[in-house]
Amino acid sequence: MQPEHALPQPVQETISDFPPAAQKRLMELRTLIFETALQNPEIGHLTETLKWGEPSYVPAKPKTGTAVRVAWKSRSPDTISLYVNCQTSLIERWRTEFPKLHYVGNREITLPLSEEIPSEISACIGQALRYHIQGK
Repeated sequence: MQPEHALPQPVQETISDFPPAAQKRLMELRTLIFETALQNPEIGHLTETLKWGEPSYVPAKPKTGTAVRVAWKSRSPDTISLYVNCQTSLIERWRTEFPKLHYVGNREITLPLSEEIPSEISACIGQALRYHIQGK
């Protein structure tokens, strides 16, 4: 994680409203997002904010990648979700590359709270955050 990048208050407040198991997994996913950005220098610094009331991460440098959002929803209390823009081809690509992940529509991967975050998620995050520079 970028040490100088503190958890913004609105993001912290949103995550703190979730059940403890969801909070833990979302914070693990947040760490993975920042670690992935650090391992890929072309991504650069990330902007962390709320979009549609959900934590969102996007490269600060324009035309680098697409936003990655994370969330927990009460209608699916045993999972958290990783979202990407539905206008991208990312989910379609990942269905082929990572068939064991669970996809919903053309914008969401669900992750069970009872399991560790799969290693493939780091590759998905990296592809999303480099979407515009790596070629769609």
